[in-house]
Amino acid sequence: MLQALGQDIRFAFRQFRKRPGFTALAVFILALGLGANAAIFSVVNAFLLRSLPFKEPDRLVALFERNVVNYDESRNWVAPANFLDWQKLSTSFEQMAAYTTGPFNLSSSTNSFEPERIDGCACSGNLFSTLGVFPLLGRNFRRDEDRYGAPHVVAISYDLWQRRFGAAPNIIGKRIRLDSEDYEIVAVMPRGFAFPSRTVQAWSPLLSFLPPDRQKRHDTHFLQPIARLKPGVSVEKARAEIDGIAARYKRTHPQDVSGRGGNVVPLHDSLVWNVRTSLLLLLGAVGCVLLIACVNVANLLLTRAAGRVREVSIRAAMGASQNRIISQLLTESILLSLAAGLAGAFLAFSITQILISHAPGADAVLPAGKIPLDPMVFLFVFCISLLTGIAAGLYPAIQSSRTDLTHSLKDSTRSATPTRSQGRFRNILVTAEVALSMVLLVAAGLLLRSFSQLYHVNPGVRLDQTLTMALSIPDASYEKPAQRAAFLRQLTERMQTVPGVKSAGLVTCVPVAGHCDDLVFHIEGEELPAGQMRDALDRGADPGYFAAVGLPLIRGRVFSPKDGIGPDEKHPKMGAVVISEAMAKTYFPHEDPIGKHIFFGIDLARQQLTGNPVPRYEVIGIVGDTIAHLDEAIRPTVYLPILDGRWSEFYVILHTAIEPH
Repeated sequence: MLQALGQDIRFAFRQFRKRPGFTALAVFILALGLGANAAIFSVVNAFLLRSLPFKEPDRLVALFERNVVNYDESRNWVAPANFLDWQKLSTSFEQMAAYTTGPFNLSSSTNSFEPERIDGCACSGNLFSTLGVFPLLGRNFRRDEDRYGAPHVVAISYDLWQRRFGAAPNIIGKRIRLDSEDYEIVAVMPRGFAFPSRTVQAWSPLLSFLPPDRQKRHDTHFLQPIARLKPGVSVEKARAEIDGIAARYKRTHPQDVSGRGGNVVPLHDSLVWNVRTSLLLLLGAVGCVLLIACVNVANLLLTRAAGRVREVSIRAAMGASQNRIISQLLTESILLSLAAGLAGAFLAFSITQILISHAPGADAVLPAGKIPLDPMVFLFVFCISLLTGIAAGLYPAIQSSRTDLTHSLKDSTRSATPTRSQGRFRNILVTAEVALSMVLLVAAGLLLRSFSQLYHVNPGVRLDQTLTMALSIPDASYEKPAQRAAFLRQLTERMQTVPGVKSAGLVTCVPVAGHCDDLVFHIEGEELPAGQMRDALDRGADPGYFAAVGLPLIRGRVFSPKDGIGPDEKHPKMGAVVISEAMAKTYFPHEDPIGKHIFFGIDLARQQLTGNPVPRYEVIGIVGDTIAHLDEAIRPTVYLPILDGRWSEFYVILHTAIEPH
């Protein structure tokens, strides 16, 4: 048997050399289909099939908040007090940690390197142990370091250690400055560790950033908790327990805006849920491409078989059995497919790097930023190449083996004429190819229509001749709101004097591409049924923002510089807010909202902690709607004066006289 296989392989290579044009065309067609399948499967394998690079990753889960009254599976960030309640009261988890990310200004305590902007992560002190990761150098955070007022400590990434400190072995105990504050380096993380994203280069204890009053807040949602389940505890049981904790809090604090429970999902799912459907659709699409390639090559083999009738007849006349002839011809098609699979693997390598660089969630799933060599992918390429060779060559091989020796040997001119059954099968192949092509064309048309709809979505603001820039004010240098307010006023005044700038403004959340927080509010004099709440997207803006982005004023007025003077905590005056048209229609459907008074849940929570009166805000204007993201519907939005100094992170918006380059 092995001897016969060796003969078939040698004869197949002689045939390939004899017909190089046919060989190259068949390999090229199959390589396109196999390469596309190998590329997409590599990504699917890396994202959906491979485990996360942590200890016992199947026990890791992510926790979110969701609406309890109107049950859904939403995945919202978590308030600090809710996280601390879950961490303290739950029994389903071995450990629970939380984190949030943001930019930091990195500088040297000794001026040994130039300052730079880096991404950092404020995380629970037990984040690394929850993940099952240990520092390369140094130690994990201690419990006493994860509290407000504790000395600042930081763990740095392997790349930052190499790049900024020359991989100095005595780095532990050295000091750096983050946002103008001194931090002691207590750990260097292992090479390749990238959580929650590859861009994060420093980690510091979370609670050291949060004053006690912020730790007790149930209405500010910015944390992402993760946890490690105890052995034998299911995700469903953990979710039910978190919901129970939320329900108990609601019973004991009916005056608070709760209405939120927990949504517990596997950590791996939380990282890839937004790409899972897209990847599976892509895998189906490239599967259709491979089927089309198989049909094309099968047609080529049928055409070639019609020209080899006399050759096959001579072999049959010399004693070759039908199975032996089928084996020979099938070996040729399999070798063609394996060669195409090898070429497709090289093509797939370049395609996958492009896909990974644009894939959401790739940072945590693939910390190295590229797909590692995986035997599963090589096995997939080999198996699919083998099956493709069999699928494309089996019927042509069987048809070629069924020859009429008398006619084929007498009349060589018949060798180029396909039989009736070959003609019928070729028609079937053409029909199948057209059907598969139509499926792909329809899918491509729907995709193009979606892109067209996104392209023509009205964002509600001006996008041309507009520049944005993210800034943050170090809390250490601008600790009080009055200091931040003074800085913002100076910044807006100077921006207006920049040559080429027609208008300038400040905002905390840019339209179309920004992430806006939800803000729960109440309308003065209105009573809602238990469990219901009113919420809107929260944007801080200065008087110049609306003109800078071309947001139209519908009624009333926008902010003036006087509106930026925030209310005194002990003797609050009436503040001012501007609302969007969607907010006016949603929450004031039968009345004019101008002059109405609202107050915020965040101030109610602060009142419980401080006893200070709750400030009221008057609606002074209504502006047009804008979207937060292209794939989201328009939502009610409330604008607060950014010049009162409550925000330390914001965006500068510049409307220029010409298109910027």
